Amino acid sequence: MLRQKDVDARWTKKNEENYYGYKSHINADQAHKLIHAYKVTTASLHDSQVFEELLDHTIDPETGKKRDAFADSAYRSEEKEGLLLTLNIASQICEKGSRNHPLTAEQKLSNTKKSKVRSRGCRKSPKLSFINFPRGAGFEVE
Repeated sequence: MLRQKDVDARWTKKNEENYYGYKSHINADQAHKLIHAYKVTTASLHDSQVFEELLDHTIDPETGKKRDAFADSAYRSEEKEGLLLTLNIASQICEKGSRNHPLTAEQKLSNTKKSKVRSRGCRKSPKLSFINFPRGAGFEVE
């Protein structure tokens, strides 16, 4: 029996479940659900490693500002927040809690709102991660 093995694919573990293969990372538009940029990586590469490559630098003609960056908490770091600030891109990255510093009720609510905007493109497939939407698209800041 002849067997073939994909020598480029890699193993990763998420929530105690093992996966072998690849991940698709996307930057999509909420209004039209069009993918503006994508990157396919091995499953073992952390999502945050393609963050800068997928950022959208275009100006929204309606607002005259760059589109906000929506992403899950895997992308949150001082380095990423600093990058967005430097590029004049508003961060809508979900906040992380930690063992001795759990999220406050306000942070949880904020994450829920951000996730609802992200979820239209991301959550359909667990292999899709980053997404970047037009400024204020379906998201209200209180």
